[in-house]
Amino acid sequence: MPITISIMILIMVTSVIGFINPIIKINLMLHPFSIYHHKQFYRLFTADLVHNDPVHLIINEAVIFFACGSLETYLHQHSASGSFLYLFIYLVSMLGGSVAIAIRHYKDFDYSSSGASGSAIGVMFGYMILQPHVIAFYLPVIGGIENIYGPFCFIIGFIIYQLRTKNPMMNNELHFYSAVSGAGITMLLFHGQLLN
Repeated sequence: MPITISIMILIMVTSVIGFINPIIKINLMLHPFSIYHHKQFYRLFTADLVHNDPVHLIINEAVIFFACGSLETYLHQHSASGSFLYLFIYLVSMLGGSVAIAIRHYKDFDYSSSGASGSAIGVMFGYMILQPHVIAFYLPVIGGIENIYGPFCFIIGFIIYQLRTKNPMMNNELHFYSAVSGAGITMLLFHGQLLN
């Protein structure tokens, strides 16, 4: 899981710097108005690296470790270029969500977003497609949850978290676009394997 661990370290360091200096966080967040009107395209990449608060960061780091790490391990076991393929799926998931949001909200100055949950959800959907019947995680009383249901459980969890905390920064629209991007690129890359 070398790529996953590297991504986690980069996110942790950048987010902590953003907590210490909020101006840095603001300058790295996904802000479609600035991307379009000020040509700050770097934000399409940097929004994944900063988080709203420590809870947001810890949740995303855990999801990246377990879900993204599982996909990287699986791909590495099945291909010499597995880690590269994993990184490609991660980046397409990230950019798919960020670009779609930038296009939809380029006129909205008040719209901004941050965090790696979109990328993680995109990777989860990719892993779900490749390994639908692997146990993704265990829940008390219910038991093992197959990978085919895992991403949907996380999305429901994100929605419940948003409703309870009234967090306006939670970006379920980005989660959707990233999920579609992650699933789409996985099907494109592995269509031969999926058809067999």
